[in-house]
Amino acid sequence: MLDDLKAVTEQGLLSPSVKPSFFGIDPGGFVGPQHTFEGSPLPEFCSISRNILDCSTAALLSTPDLEFPASSLVMRCRLGEDRKKLMLYLTATLAVGEQTFPLELKEESEVWIGSNLRSLAEVKGTAVGSIFWDRDGRHWFFFFDYPGKMVRDKVPGLGSPRGDGKPRWPECELLLDSVTATLREEARRAIHFVQSTTEGSIQ
Repeated sequence: MLDDLKAVTEQGLLSPSVKPSFFGIDPGGFVGPQHTFEGSPLPEFCSISRNILDCSTAALLSTPDLEFPASSLVMRCRLGEDRKKLMLYLTATLAVGEQTFPLELKEESEVWIGSNLRSLAEVKGTAVGSIFWDRDGRHWFFFFDYPGKMVRDKVPGLGSPRGDGKPRWPECELLLDSVTATLREEARRAIHFVQSTTEGSIQ
């Protein structure tokens, strides 16, 4: 029985919870993986990616002195691998019509986002370790160890090559039609809540 439990756990939690969004976004507002892996919809990844996307959006929108153009903001969270360790990769792009452009950041903005992302995730009950970003560029690109129990080799098809030869990894997306003053104020309130709360994980 313990072996069976271990095998199930290594495929990821089957009934993980999605914590309430800092912005009141319904879970249906996140676009999850468009395919399954040998029949597995990866519920753990879906839960973690939605929580992390919500946190990273709050960290980004709360960044002081950061201006957003009048365009859609696309936040993405992708599972991947580095040195045989599962990783989460976060990107943000601006969508203008059918074209997408990277969201450029200054170093102080990257430090702000990285610092607050961990605190926001902790409030949601997700323990994120060291957060890294591309210091040579000025675009949004953060990554860290996957904060879940899933083991790649225990999920058939995960990371396997597709028809084009590229590895197949799941990703989740959050689209904001525009960055409004209301959204930015909600993000600042989330940061204030994290900085002032002593309650631990939210329910």
